[in-house]
Amino acid sequence: MHPPACETPSVAFDFSAFPVLITDRIVLRELRKEDASDLLVFRGDAVEQRFNSEPLQTLEQCVALIEEVCGDYAAQRGLPWALTLSRLVGSLGCRVPPLGSLPPTLRHWL
Repeated sequence: MHPPACETPSVAFDFSAFPVLITDRIVLRELRKEDASDLLVFRGDAVEQRFNSEPLQTLEQCVALIEEVCGDYAAQRGLPWALTLSRLVGSLGCRVPPLGSLPPTLRHWL
């Protein structure tokens, strides 16, 4: 017997306000251009990136990536969260496919 397949969402996500999730230690918030230098720390590390895309080399590349994933939110295709403690320590994103197609997928970088 196979486990049940993921169900396709039947309700669309409300993109009118970016969701901020807060715990005692962690805040998940929208990525900002000001996060570029912290993003470069882990997205520029060849070891950290070995299963991902090529390591980023410059702050300009990090800003371009932030603009790209924030564009996904504006186009209602994804949720790009910044994982913060006192500063950015990781990022994660949820790809939101069109309603009635595949279930959302989650990606993360620490």
